[in-house]
Amino acid sequence: MALTQSRKLSPFAQNCDTLKRHSAGKINRSCKISRGERKHGAQHPLSKDKGWDTYQNHLIKAIEPLTAEQLELKISPNLRSIGSLARHIIRTRAGWLNGLMGEGGPDVAAIARWEYEGDIPPTPELLRDLKVTFQAWQECLERWTPEDLEYIFRGERWGEPYELSRQWIIWHVIEHDLHHGGELSFSLGAHGLAAPDL
Repeated sequence: MALTQSRKLSPFAQNCDTLKRHSAGKINRSCKISRGERKHGAQHPLSKDKGWDTYQNHLIKAIEPLTAEQLELKISPNLRSIGSLARHIIRTRAGWLNGLMGEGGPDVAAIARWEYEGDIPPTPELLRDLKVTFQAWQECLERWTPEDLEYIFRGERWGEPYELSRQWIIWHVIEHDLHHGGELSFSLGAHGLAAPDL
């Protein structure tokens, strides 16, 4: 038996390039899927993987000493600043978790409603929001079962159907952290600032 729920996506879902390709204003959430319908099948609960928390701590340590002026530094006029990269990581975490999957508390929901590009919060707020979004994800990873990871989000965008498993979304958010965290690290190093020590 399938459960269908429709709701409007957050501003994140309306603006993120990935969600423009894969997400829609109408979300069909299937409680059970047959073997033939499985996409990006789940193998194990990701709460057992301790790599993401290590990376989170590297990001915190790198951003913690930055001044407002340093947050504005860029390596090119057409690229995001150091602070904008941190903000983008935070907002993307919240957008997928709350805007698409409806998870997380009020703080995460508020972050998910941020404009796609906007003012850079001061360092203490960036640190707080990195911790808030990461903790919300960790709580979900501890709760979700292997069956939950197989859960499929279905919908249609511009006449094109999409199917995204919770497993796929988890890995996409992690790879997004790594991709833009790499940009952040390169930007810090280019300006002679301490980058995440990997």
